[in-house]
Amino acid sequence: MSNYILFGGSFNPLHIGHVNVIENLLQAYPEDQMILLPSYKSPLKEYDYDPGVEHRYNFLTSFFEHNKQIKVDDLELKKGERVFTIDALPALFEKYNIENLKLVVGTDQLLQFHKWKAYKGILEKVDLVVVSRPGFDFAGVEDLNENLLELVEDYQDSTLKLKSGRNIYIHELSHNIDISSSYIRSHLRKGADMSEHLPEGSLEFFEKHELYKPIKFKVESYEDFTKDCFHILKEKNALGVLAYDVRSITQPSEFNLIASGTNIRQTSAIAENLIKTVKKKYALSPLTVEGLSEGRWVVIDYGSLIVHVFYDFIRSEYNLEELWSKGVLLESDE
Repeated sequence: MSNYILFGGSFNPLHIGHVNVIENLLQAYPEDQMILLPSYKSPLKEYDYDPGVEHRYNFLTSFFEHNKQIKVDDLELKKGERVFTIDALPALFEKYNIENLKLVVGTDQLLQFHKWKAYKGILEKVDLVVVSRPGFDFAGVEDLNENLLELVEDYQDSTLKLKSGRNIYIHELSHNIDISSSYIRSHLRKGADMSEHLPEGSLEFFEKHELYKPIKFKVESYEDFTKDCFHILKEKNALGVLAYDVRSITQPSEFNLIASGTNIRQTSAIAENLIKTVKKKYALSPLTVEGLSEGRWVVIDYGSLIVHVFYDFIRSEYNLEELWSKGVLLESDE
């Protein structure tokens, strides 16, 4: 029987922030081993670029192959779907003959932990290790949701003692590394040098397996790509579709598209159709997508092209066309 620490996530990609967490916890709990569990794909990040769980799993196994304290588990790779923590625990306990298990979460996840499936059941089986960056201390039990607060018996010395007999340990990391996988992912695909944020050997692995390739290699002509996206929006009955070449003015992109829907549901549907059609036609995922669930102002970033899909009522408040009026109007349905 052994003690383990479970650290799950997309690791898309693994970065120095993840490595900092791993090193900190293995130093804090030297008798424990760690299980890294790469997730299949987050349903909340459906349209994010993902090289696939197999590539992410292979990178982790390659990077940690000489570290006997770390095991990379293929549970979700084999399942081919996301597995809720409560459902994964029995298989992990049996596979690794686990006596005690600590589950790693961030402070943001702790505050939302009551929304996890069967969170009370999880807290009967495992301890939590809550990692926080220096200067971002856990303020105390008063920050907890009332559903989680009712499970706490005592709080002292950075440990919340639960009525179940389990504990929640607050662990402050040794270094303040404020970086996210989404930031690294999007900048890699813009062609930026992200080597300072990645573990040694990452870029060589990515290049060998053609992962996180700059988006420019997928698009031969951004002017033609912009015009094609214009027609995709039109075919979905978007209103007021305008395509601009803004290379002559100071903009974060070279080309812009703007369109409207008559309600928030239609706005999201128009944006979603564009993302799916472009992915199918160009094998291209956007760098980032913002506002899709709300449907008021959806921003789809394709690097040199940024697409804005508005709920028509909201569009009039911003009048982006005025900002781009000194550019070249490539296409218009008005």
